[in-house]
Amino acid sequence: MDSWLAAPDVRTRIGDALRGRRDRWVIEGHIAPTWQNGQYVCTRDLKYVEPAFRDLLDRLHTDFLDIGMVHYVDRPDELTEMLNGSPFMRYVQKLKSCGNIRHIGISTHNAAVAQMAAKSGEVDVILFSINPAFDMLPASENIEDYFKERYEEELGGIAPERAELYRICEQEEVG
Repeated sequence: MDSWLAAPDVRTRIGDALRGRRDRWVIEGHIAPTWQNGQYVCTRDLKYVEPAFRDLLDRLHTDFLDIGMVHYVDRPDELTEMLNGSPFMRYVQKLKSCGNIRHIGISTHNAAVAQMAAKSGEVDVILFSINPAFDMLPASENIEDYFKERYEEELGGIAPERAELYRICEQEEVG
Protein backbone atom coordinates (compact mmCIF):
# COMPACT_ATOMS: atom_id res chain seq x y z
CA MET A 1 0.00 0.00 0.00
CA ASP A 2 1.38 3.36 -0.87
CA SER A 3 1.75 5.37 2.31
CA TRP A 4 -0.25 8.29 0.91
CA LEU A 5 -3.32 6.01 0.74
CA ALA A 6 -3.26 5.74 4.54
CA ALA A 7 -3.50 9.52 4.88
CA PRO A 8 -6.79 10.49 6.53
CA ASP A 9 -7.65 13.21 4.00
CA VAL A 10 -7.18 10.82 1.07
CA ARG A 11 -9.48 8.25 2.70
CA THR A 12 -12.06 10.94 3.36
CA ARG A 13 -12.03 12.02 -0.29
CA ILE A 14 -12.41 8.43 -1.45
CA GLY A 15 -15.31 7.92 0.97
CA ASP A 16 -17.00 11.10 -0.20
CA ALA A 17 -16.70 9.92 -3.82
CA LEU A 18 -18.31 6.58 -2.89
CA ARG A 19 -21.13 8.07 -0.81
CA GLY A 20 -24.49 6.81 -2.03
CA ARG A 21 -22.79 4.28 -4.32
CA ARG A 22 -21.48 1.69 -1.84
CA ASP A 23 -23.49 -1.11 -3.41
CA ARG A 24 -21.69 -0.55 -6.73
CA TRP A 25 -18.18 -1.02 -5.37
CA VAL A 26 -16.02 -3.83 -4.06
CA ILE A 27 -13.85 -2.20 -1.41
CA GLU A 28 -10.58 -3.68 -0.22
CA GLY A 29 -8.90 -2.04 2.75
CA HIS A 30 -5.68 -2.89 4.49
CA ILE A 31 -5.63 -3.81 8.17
CA ALA A 32 -2.41 -2.70 9.91
CA PRO A 33 -1.58 0.62 8.24
CA THR A 34 -2.07 3.40 10.72
CA TRP A 35 -1.54 7.15 10.64
CA GLN A 36 0.50 8.25 13.66
CA ASN A 37 1.73 11.79 14.17
CA GLY A 38 1.33 12.56 10.48
CA GLN A 39 3.21 9.44 9.39
CA TYR A 40 2.26 6.10 7.88
CA VAL A 41 3.10 3.26 10.28
CA CYS A 42 2.45 -0.45 9.69
CA THR A 43 1.80 -2.20 13.00
CA ARG A 44 0.07 -5.25 14.47
CA ASP A 45 -0.43 -3.45 17.81
CA LEU A 46 -4.19 -3.45 18.42
CA LYS A 47 -3.92 -0.21 20.38
CA TYR A 48 -3.34 1.45 16.99
CA VAL A 49 -4.94 -1.05 14.59
CA GLU A 50 -8.46 -1.04 16.07
CA PRO A 51 -9.00 2.75 15.99
CA ALA A 52 -7.34 2.95 12.54
CA PHE A 53 -9.76 0.36 11.16
CA ARG A 54 -12.80 2.13 12.68
CA ASP A 55 -11.50 5.39 11.23
CA LEU A 56 -11.17 3.77 7.79
CA LEU A 57 -14.79 2.59 7.86
CA ASP A 58 -15.97 6.01 9.06
CA ARG A 59 -14.05 7.87 6.36
CA LEU A 60 -15.31 5.51 3.65
CA HIS A 61 -18.90 5.95 4.93
CA THR A 62 -19.45 2.20 5.21
CA ASP A 63 -19.83 -0.42 7.90
CA PHE A 64 -17.92 -3.15 6.05
CA LEU A 65 -15.12 -3.89 3.62
CA ASP A 66 -15.50 -6.60 1.04
CA ILE A 67 -11.88 -7.62 1.64
CA GLY A 68 -9.94 -6.91 4.83
CA MET A 69 -6.35 -7.19 3.65
CA VAL A 70 -3.76 -7.98 6.32
CA HIS A 71 -1.01 -5.67 5.17
CA TYR A 72 2.59 -6.66 4.41
CA VAL A 73 3.20 -10.20 5.65
CA ASP A 74 6.55 -11.15 4.15
CA ARG A 75 8.10 -13.39 6.82
CA PRO A 76 6.99 -17.03 7.25
CA ASP A 77 7.42 -16.79 11.03
CA GLU A 78 5.07 -13.79 11.16
CA LEU A 79 2.37 -15.65 9.21
CA THR A 80 2.82 -18.73 11.41
CA GLU A 81 2.40 -16.58 14.53
CA MET A 82 -0.74 -15.00 13.10
CA LEU A 83 -2.26 -18.33 12.11
CA ASN A 84 -1.52 -19.73 15.56
CA GLY A 85 -3.95 -17.29 17.16
CA SER A 86 -2.10 -14.01 17.59
CA PRO A 87 -4.24 -11.22 19.10
CA PHE A 88 -4.00 -9.39 15.77
CA MET A 89 -5.37 -12.34 13.79
CA ARG A 90 -8.10 -12.97 16.37
CA TYR A 91 -9.14 -9.34 15.81
CA VAL A 92 -9.22 -9.87 12.02
CA GLN A 93 -11.30 -13.03 12.46
CA LYS A 94 -13.67 -11.11 14.75
CA LEU A 95 -14.08 -8.44 12.08
CA LYS A 96 -15.13 -11.17 9.67
CA SER A 97 -17.50 -12.90 12.08
CA CYS A 98 -19.15 -9.55 12.91
CA GLY A 99 -19.53 -8.68 9.22
CA ASN A 100 -17.10 -5.75 9.21
CA ILE A 101 -15.11 -7.58 6.54
CA ARG A 102 -16.49 -10.20 4.16
CA HIS A 103 -13.22 -11.90 3.21
CA ILE A 104 -9.76 -12.09 4.79
CA GLY A 105 -6.78 -11.36 2.59
CA ILE A 106 -3.07 -10.86 3.03
CA SER A 107 -0.57 -8.90 1.01
CA THR A 108 2.89 -10.36 0.57
CA HIS A 109 5.90 -10.29 -1.74
CA ASN A 110 7.09 -13.74 -0.63
CA ALA A 111 5.91 -16.81 -2.59
CA ALA A 112 6.54 -19.13 0.38
CA VAL A 113 4.37 -16.95 2.65
CA ALA A 114 1.67 -16.80 -0.01
CA GLN A 115 1.72 -20.60 -0.35
CA MET A 116 1.36 -20.99 3.43
CA ALA A 117 -1.54 -18.53 3.45
CA ALA A 118 -3.30 -20.27 0.56
CA LYS A 119 -3.07 -23.62 2.36
CA SER A 120 -4.16 -22.23 5.75
CA GLY A 121 -7.90 -22.21 5.20
CA GLU A 122 -7.97 -18.76 6.85
CA VAL A 123 -7.16 -16.60 3.84
CA ASP A 124 -9.60 -15.99 0.99
CA VAL A 125 -7.55 -13.57 -1.12
CA ILE A 126 -3.83 -12.91 -1.62
CA LEU A 127 -2.43 -9.64 -2.94
CA PHE A 128 0.75 -10.70 -4.69
CA SER A 129 2.72 -9.14 -7.53
CA ILE A 130 2.37 -10.89 -10.86
CA ASN A 131 4.59 -9.62 -13.61
CA PRO A 132 7.52 -10.90 -15.67
CA ALA A 133 10.08 -8.98 -13.63
CA PHE A 134 9.13 -11.07 -10.61
CA ASP A 135 7.68 -14.25 -12.11
CA MET A 136 10.58 -15.13 -14.37
CA LEU A 137 13.50 -14.20 -12.13
CA PRO A 138 14.77 -15.86 -8.97
CA ALA A 139 13.55 -14.30 -5.72
CA SER A 140 15.74 -11.49 -4.45
CA GLU A 141 15.59 -8.92 -1.70
CA ASN A 142 17.60 -6.51 -3.85
CA ILE A 143 15.18 -4.62 -6.10
CA GLU A 144 18.03 -3.72 -8.47
CA ASP A 145 18.28 -7.41 -9.44
CA TYR A 146 15.04 -6.98 -11.36
CA PHE A 147 16.43 -4.18 -13.53
CA LYS A 148 19.77 -5.55 -14.71
CA GLU A 149 21.01 -4.94 -18.23
CA ARG A 150 21.66 -8.70 -18.72
CA TYR A 151 20.49 -11.91 -17.06
CA GLU A 152 21.87 -15.45 -17.06
CA GLU A 153 20.91 -17.32 -20.21
CA GLU A 154 19.46 -20.29 -18.31
CA LEU A 155 16.68 -18.12 -16.91
CA GLY A 156 13.43 -18.69 -18.67
CA GLY A 157 9.86 -19.52 -17.82
CA ILE A 158 8.11 -18.88 -14.58
CA ALA A 159 9.98 -19.33 -11.27
CA PRO A 160 8.98 -22.76 -9.85
CA GLU A 161 7.88 -21.42 -6.44
CA ARG A 162 5.55 -18.96 -8.13
CA ALA A 163 4.11 -21.58 -10.47
CA GLU A 164 3.45 -23.75 -7.41
CA LEU A 165 1.75 -20.84 -5.64
CA TYR A 166 -0.62 -20.30 -8.56
CA ARG A 167 -1.42 -24.03 -8.63
CA ILE A 168 -2.12 -24.06 -4.87
CA CYS A 169 -4.35 -20.97 -5.11
CA GLU A 170 -6.36 -22.58 -7.87
CA GLN A 171 -6.66 -25.85 -5.93
CA GLU A 172 -7.66 -24.09 -2.69
CA GLU A 173 -9.90 -21.57 -4.47
CA VAL A 174 -7.97 -18.61 -3.08
CA GLY A 175 -8.20 -15.44 -5.15
